[in-house]
Amino acid sequence: MTEQGLRFEDRFNEHEVMLLEVFNKHQVRFILIGGVAAAYHGARNIENSTNDIDFLTSPTQSNAKKVHDAISEIESLASVVVDGQHVENFAKSKKRYIIHWMNCDVLTASSEQEFEKFYYKAISTKVKFQTLKVISIEHLIEMKTTVANSLDEQSEKHKTDVEELNKILSNR
Repeated sequence: MTEQGLRFEDRFNEHEVMLLEVFNKHQVRFILIGGVAAAYHGARNIENSTNDIDFLTSPTQSNAKKVHDAISEIESLASVVVDGQHVENFAKSKKRYIIHWMNCDVLTASSEQEFEKFYYKAISTKVKFQTLKVISIEHLIEMKTTVANSLDEQSEKHKTDVEELNKILSNR
């Protein structure tokens, strides 16, 4: 996994590393999900895994404040204004905040129980000296299966990820 770990770490650009740094500085409770997490587990080629990055955050009010403060800091570092985002928005179930200039989605878990379930089994890794928790392969399969069964325009991509992740899991 060393070679894969190096390729995984190299996938992160300077803005994404800055996001990890600021999230860690503000002690945001978050987990990497989506296509980059699929690539971490080996279901996608890391070089062309995805052009965006997705994080799931805890929906508690205290974490919402941390997310808001972190994103405000990121936006000010990049000289971009946070578009009317209030702390309360980051604590709403299934809320999605898009940082357009860095192709990043920050999503809020539907409940604290759901987040804790994912967080407890998440895998800790380092990306350019920043701590990152990646959703477990089992939970990523669960999450992507739910999305693949929706009428989402990207449902085929999620179905392919689920198939690949299941193959990897069965070969363990």
